[in-house]
Amino acid sequence: MIIFDEIQAFPKARQAVKYLVADGRYDILETGSLISIKENVEHITIPSEERRVKMYPVDFPEFLAAMGEQVLLEHIRECFRRGAALEQPIHARAMRLFREYMLVGGMPQSIVAYVENGRDFYASVPPRSYP
Repeated sequence: MIIFDEIQAFPKARQAVKYLVADGRYDILETGSLISIKENVEHITIPSEERRVKMYPVDFPEFLAAMGEQVLLEHIRECFRRGAALEQPIHARAMRLFREYMLVGGMPQSIVAYVENGRDFYASVPPRSYP
């Protein structure tokens, strides 16, 4: 598999995808900003083999599942369905997790790094070097 990340920055590489697909030996994945992809098409042949897939960030229920909080998620859903308030300790835990979600963000790679580093915000931050 060949992955072209931020393909909009390299229009000629995008054009080459057509030939790589025709070659048949490679699976190709292109990523990039749709706005920029539409802009950088001058003087290139757009590969007819391209298929667009919309990607969305992880939502809070998906974040809870990634954190191993399926039981809490089901309890929140059940209380919502019944129109019942969450118990105060459960509500506090859900709000703490929501703050974590807001800090980590909804990008899957960020969430994976957060989980792999033991939910430590500083574990994946490289140390600063000062002159």
